[in-house]
Amino acid sequence: MSQSGGPEKKKIEYNVRFIGDAGLGQGNLMSGWVDNTYIEQITTDVNKTYNKTIQDGDSAINCNLEVASTRYNTTLSDEFAKNAHMVVVSFDVNDQVSFERAKNIWLAKKKEFPEDAKFVLVGLNAKLDSSERKVTTEQARNLAKEFGIDYIQCSPETNSAQLFQHGVEYGHDNQPTTTTLSKVFDGLVKQDVKDKKLE
Repeated sequence: MSQSGGPEKKKIEYNVRFIGDAGLGQGNLMSGWVDNTYIEQITTDVNKTYNKTIQDGDSAINCNLEVASTRYNTTLSDEFAKNAHMVVVSFDVNDQVSFERAKNIWLAKKKEFPEDAKFVLVGLNAKLDSSERKVTTEQARNLAKEFGIDYIQCSPETNSAQLFQHGVEYGHDNQPTTTTLSKVFDGLVKQDVKDKKLE
């Protein structure tokens, strides 16, 4: 029994790994997901860790978030990769080079993670009114399709996100709803727990 008198919830450990070039804002992405905050001073993303518990019916999913983003050393440790359930590959929609590196370096590391790890491509700093954008939504979605994964474009600064699910066709009258980082990522984790039968 829990302290509140109800049944104990089943505790599920779920590991999320963030990879991509350093300095893009993965730290802000993580803090936006965990507690809906944006801290402009977060500029270094290396070796950050966060924890978040997601309540899902009779289960409590303890998400362990860890980032290994670096510009120059792209080697990932076995310890970092081996227990991952979800891998978030980030790039900056205003930086074409980071997009090319996501494609050619970071997504190419898929083979270093467990075969059933869920990969997600995330385009950071995607403000709706941005005139500085270098990578279009279509380009990012095509890359995600190439790897058979979901694509999220988001702005941690405004805590907004859109999920483009793999296998779903989108058109002018069928665009994903803009919502918060927490709602998008919590939903992905809950579904992946079910898909992997971790309950």
